[in-house]
Amino acid sequence: MLPRTDLQVLKELSEFTDQERVMYKAEKMMISLLQQAIKEDIFILLQHDKTANSIWDALKVKLEGSENMIKSKKALLKK
Repeated sequence: MLPRTDLQVLKELSEFTDQERVMYKAEKMMISLLQQAIKEDIFILLQHDKTANSIWDALKVKLEGSENMIKSKKALLKK
């Protein structure tokens, strides 16, 4: 997520502080790693807002499944 000014306007890259540059670079690197690790056909299905955290959360939701799916998995494990 891009840093914002006090007026909630997106900052330009040239306006970033040193810490914001480090965080921005880390975020972009994490997004890149997630894109490389997740198959493209699965990545396309994920609903996210282009942040590493939202991609990760969407992946967890996708792989866990719905409540019914979780209940079915638990019942199957009990058998």
